[in-house]
Amino acid sequence: LSMQYDQSGEMHVLEEALQMYREALELRPLGHPARDVSLNNLALALSKKYDRSGSIHVLEEALQMYRAALELHPPGHPHRDSPLDGLAGALSSQYDRSGSMHVLEEALRMYREVLELRPPGHPHRASSLNNLALALSKQYDRSGSIHILEEALQMYREVLELCPPGHPSRHSSLNNLAGALSSQYDRSGSIYVLEGALQMYREVLELCPPGNPQRSTSLNNLAVALNKQYDYSGSMRDLEEALQMHRE
Repeated sequence: LSMQYDQSGEMHVLEEALQMYREALELRPLGHPARDVSLNNLALALSKKYDRSGSIHVLEEALQMYRAALELHPPGHPHRDSPLDGLAGALSSQYDRSGSMHVLEEALRMYREVLELRPPGHPHRASSLNNLALALSKQYDRSGSIHILEEALQMYREVLELCPPGHPSRHSSLNNLAGALSSQYDRSGSIYVLEGALQMYREVLELCPPGNPQRSTSLNNLAVALNKQYDYSGSMRDLEEALQMHRE
């Protein structure tokens, strides 16, 4: 049912899955060997519901479930990375709502631990690198620390290496790295940095042909970067291309 919801987006399907996950958890009380699985499954479904509803009560329940699952996966547990990653993601969502830096710092601490548990070669390393980079980008937006931005860039570059041409996540990896480079240009004013961002935004656009739901965002990102290049160079060619992108 949870997979069916991912395909259809129908809330009544997700609600049915949640009802069953709750019943499964009741059938797996404290001490049951599979209680951790039920806690994690329920937390994941609640996170999906929060993404749709924005209800803080749903997010708080998801956090509660993730914390309970993590208690059953102490340091050294072979599957500690899964609830740790889920809890970090829920905390990141909580930060988006509250703006509390201590919440974001807790999420960052957990994302770093997850990354240590997913060394090079781990099938989920790219996801962990990306999650950590996104959280660092949020921290940079608040602090303005160039060191934080440079660390985020390092993570995004490693993600891109793990997503070569043809990889299903290459589009998002390129887009995230280009966005971080654009932020670096805003700080440094280096035209070489901006050119790198533009090159990546162009590749993203090639991966979003007409009809792709992400094409609008890709066109806009490229147009904004071209506007920045026009401000630097004064080239009418840059401005005309930006106008073309904005119009489309």
